[in-house]
Amino acid sequence: MSSEPGRNHSRRKHVHSSHVKSCPLILCALYSIVTSAILSVTSTHAIEDSTSSLRRQSHRRATIPGEVVWILSYVHSAGDFTERLINAITQDNPAERNDHESFILDPERPDTEDDFVVTRSHCGGVCLSECTPNQYVLAPDGFLDQCVEHASFRGELDLRLDVDDLRRGRVVHMVRDPFSTAAAGYIYEWNVHRKANNEEWLLHHSKDSEGFIKWCTEMDMRNKESEGVTFDVKTNTLLEGVPCHTEIFKWVQWHNNAFIIEEQLSLKVLVVHQEDYSSNSKMVENVLQFLGRNQVGEAPVFGTENVIGFYSTEEQEKIVKFIKQIASEKTWNESKNYFKDVIAEITYDVELGSLRGSQEVSGMYELASKQSFGFFNDIPEDAWKRKQNMMKEHVSHWQPSNPLAKFPQGHVNWYAFNYEPNFNCPYERRVGGNGNGDGPKWVCDPYRLKENSISRNAKTPDKPGCVIYSIGSNGDFSFELGMQNIVGKGTCDIHIFDMDNYEDRMPQELEATYHVWGLRGSKGNLPKTDDEGRVYYTLKETISMLGHEALEMIDVFKIDCEGCELDTFDDWFDPTIPMLQQILVEVHRPPADKALQFFDGMKSQGYATFHKEPNLFARAMIEYAFIKLSNDFYLPSEN
Repeated sequence: MSSEPGRNHSRRKHVHSSHVKSCPLILCALYSIVTSAILSVTSTHAIEDSTSSLRRQSHRRATIPGEVVWILSYVHSAGDFTERLINAITQDNPAERNDHESFILDPERPDTEDDFVVTRSHCGGVCLSECTPNQYVLAPDGFLDQCVEHASFRGELDLRLDVDDLRRGRVVHMVRDPFSTAAAGYIYEWNVHRKANNEEWLLHHSKDSEGFIKWCTEMDMRNKESEGVTFDVKTNTLLEGVPCHTEIFKWVQWHNNAFIIEEQLSLKVLVVHQEDYSSNSKMVENVLQFLGRNQVGEAPVFGTENVIGFYSTEEQEKIVKFIKQIASEKTWNESKNYFKDVIAEITYDVELGSLRGSQEVSGMYELASKQSFGFFNDIPEDAWKRKQNMMKEHVSHWQPSNPLAKFPQGHVNWYAFNYEPNFNCPYERRVGGNGNGDGPKWVCDPYRLKENSISRNAKTPDKPGCVIYSIGSNGDFSFELGMQNIVGKGTCDIHIFDMDNYEDRMPQELEATYHVWGLRGSKGNLPKTDDEGRVYYTLKETISMLGHEALEMIDVFKIDCEGCELDTFDDWFDPTIPMLQQILVEVHRPPADKALQFFDGMKSQGYATFHKEPNLFARAMIEYAFIKLSNDFYLPSEN
């Protein structure tokens, strides 16, 4: 990498580490597939602002003293055992050693950071077998509300748990293999019928694999009609032939949602696999270390065994393909060891980064992938075509015959009547800004940058898997740090450009390269230096100086340069430079002719507008976010 001597101030650490992607929210990949779900899936950033109206009854204290140890456990996944284990080995839970009234009401008892309260929750989407998709399909914010509502405490305590309590706590996230979890659900229901002396049901359901498969078949058939209404055609094709797919779907969705809210709330997390209690002699030690406690009491003995044998090998293969299609990266990584014997029999497509079944299923995403240059590789064809038709019907101007109508020269209110977003990203995210209204940018599905980086590195390990250009800093690095936190350190090469040197303000944890030069347009013979000696280069010069000419694309091009976007935007479309996949730009008050040239130029180059946000802090600027789509995406317009 070369640059102008004395002008390239860089700090780069080549550290590649794993991270928990936000899927948002992501979240679960199936939320892209289930485009016609009757429940509207909320973006993961909504969790941050989610305020639950759920409140428990009876005596309550405004806040819980100390730290919450939150056991997140899907049903039949050793959540109850984990709660008993923590209380037994620490004997340090104030919920156990204080009576109800003194714990909640006694003002003489000081709260200490050393205290912790253990609570356990199955959260939401875990209804028993006789429930339909409109009961169990659940977005992350609804999942979080139910985590709060369903939190339970041992003993007589009747406490309120809210999101603020969770933020200052930590999570023990329980995982059990989905085969055994589904089978345990059947055994549980079998025991319920036995205790109720339901002889007719028991006569047709034996307590073995045959009875289990019959139970699964009945449940899947019972839900077939409602699934047909809730899910689109291609999704129902994906479900077909997967035994007990209702139970498997609920298992995957639950873990997708749990990992999303853990990341969104920045929680400390210990993932515990149920079998670790039997096979890992250091499991108790790991739990104590995570809690920061010494062992006081004796650990109880764990005795539950897994029952994977309820499924045949062929059935396991179908389930694994299904899970891979809908699981988030984190859910898959934490569960794939359960499938290692099955995966050996299935082809793994490195380029797409997913297990594929039939050509019919894999082909359902080809149109979106092709027309988005590989960015959207999990949106079904029928959902993508709806996006095309929405774009076709979009009108850019309040008065199409007179786009500059009511254009007060340089007045920002003109934007209120023109150029609204015409495309949506399922998991767009607002990044940066340090909590204020000046500086944040909207990024289209940033978790995909991680996935695309892995794919590119597999094909071309000598090139960066992801590249971000950030034009304009003014000493605020919240956007760049936010992107790094989302995609993980080392995932993207981040380059920051500003004509003034603010490198000394860069956070130590930010791995980025700072360049002390600004951006100038290639037209008009603009000088390379201004009256104050500050240096400027064109975008093409910049790309050449950084050795990026051979890149396929620059993934995110963020530009906030106090008006230079109007002098440089023609250069963004230069066919001799890498494609700019996402353009995030703060547009300032433009002259009338420049307004049309800028936005119509973006449209003519295939850029769809996926977000628009007025900058109320400055009141004279608008934040726009664009994503590049191929010409084939744009259907002939009738407008």
